[in-house]
Amino acid sequence: MAQTNETGRAVGADRLGISSFRSRIDNRDLKPNPPAKQAQFAAIRRLRRERLVERLHSLGPAPLGHFIREVERGASIPDRLERYARIDPAFVRALGGDRFAPELRAIDGGGR
Repeated sequence: MAQTNETGRAVGADRLGISSFRSRIDNRDLKPNPPAKQAQFAAIRRLRRERLVERLHSLGPAPLGHFIREVERGASIPDRLERYARIDPAFVRALGGDRFAPELRAIDGGGR
């Protein structure tokens, strides 16, 4: 626990983050994860992203196109991947949402 001065403020709180001051934890004493743990966490994140991308791919070309448009407009890729991964591919296919709508063609009415 961090020491406090006569005002009740943690000694050295000006060098600590505000959250450290409030919880009275001196985060300078916390050890960062060793490289082996960091590599393990990175591998887990990579595998998670691969599974999410596979799930997005299983939805079909139209949902993938919608995903790309959302990202182009500034959506967060990880947030969007998580959201699309919750969609049931069978449901999308049953409603025909896995395919793009047929191209609309203008029909010439013979002109006047």
